[in-house]
Amino acid sequence: MTSDDVVLIACMKDEGPFILEWVAYYKTIGVSQIVVVTNDCSDGTDQILDRLDEMGLVRHVPNPTMVETFTNTVQNVALKYAALQKEVREAGWILVVDADEFLNIRVGNNDLPSLFDALGAFDAISFNQVVFGSNGIEKFADKPVMRQFDMRFEYEADPRQFPMMYGLKTLSRNDEELFSRYSNHLPRLKSKAESSVRWLDGSGRQMHPDFVQAQPRSYPVYMKRVDVDGVKKGKKRRQMFPVEPGTHSVGYVNHYSLRSLESFVMQSLRGDAVNAEVRRDIGYWRSYDRNGVQDKTIYPMSRKSDAWREDLLKDRRLAHLHEQAVAYHRKIYAQMIKKPAVQQLVEDCRAEMAKIVRP
Repeated sequence: MTSDDVVLIACMKDEGPFILEWVAYYKTIGVSQIVVVTNDCSDGTDQILDRLDEMGLVRHVPNPTMVETFTNTVQNVALKYAALQKEVREAGWILVVDADEFLNIRVGNNDLPSLFDALGAFDAISFNQVVFGSNGIEKFADKPVMRQFDMRFEYEADPRQFPMMYGLKTLSRNDEELFSRYSNHLPRLKSKAESSVRWLDGSGRQMHPDFVQAQPRSYPVYMKRVDVDGVKKGKKRRQMFPVEPGTHSVGYVNHYSLRSLESFVMQSLRGDAVNAEVRRDIGYWRSYDRNGVQDKTIYPMSRKSDAWREDLLKDRRLAHLHEQAVAYHRKIYAQMIKKPAVQQLVEDCRAEMAKIVRP
């Protein structure tokens, strides 16, 4: 088993200041190719990715939604289009992640070769997304995200209390006999493949058989619509698979869903990159500003990836585009903070940040 042909798929919109750290990190842990689909970029994200494409480090394609209307979501169209690209069709393994997500491998040398060596034969492994909060940081800084924000959700708590905090990201074999398509959280298993697939959780244990059947987007806790008093399709109720505690020992995905307060404001102005129904408002901030436990486990690989990032910045064109993206974010924030609605959002978030308890 080899990690030489792990291909990453991502959807992006206005992630310019953060792209180089993200690319450098995934190259450091052993990803062979990265395919990024973008839409409606204003900050030069598409230009940065175009340059990385010219350098042979990324395959960048525009989302077909830029020129045509689809009934599917922007993200679903992007993933289906990405699947048509040669790099994905020829991949041995596929991982779908976002620009604010970093796979944190906790075995061996903390890279993909170590992961494959530790697990032996498998077809898919689903890692929990672990939310990292704002760490009380208000100002946007052009510094590594992974080392600015090291306070996370306390996943050691009872999962049943926080079903939304156990979402999944899946590294899966590119096997048409097993999987029909790839989505944001997990691949869709083909009918009658349930008994043959070897699907692991983030501890390296076999997934519960009921998960393989139902394929929810979180684990071990999940939400399911249940019939209530004879009424079909009732409210969603939290459920939990009867498994041993702990699904993070082999790895998890550091999810920096907020970053700084200024970066969060920029997200709220942009809107969710993949789902228009997701509102980046004070409710979202309260849900995701999780700062219960300090976690620096990704620091060594983050520091190791600095060399990759520095090499990228030696390219004058790429360095210029990065600087432009950083300047754009600062400029737009300075303009928009003058608006009462934005001021109110900032004040509301600051009030929540004041409640952060340092360990």
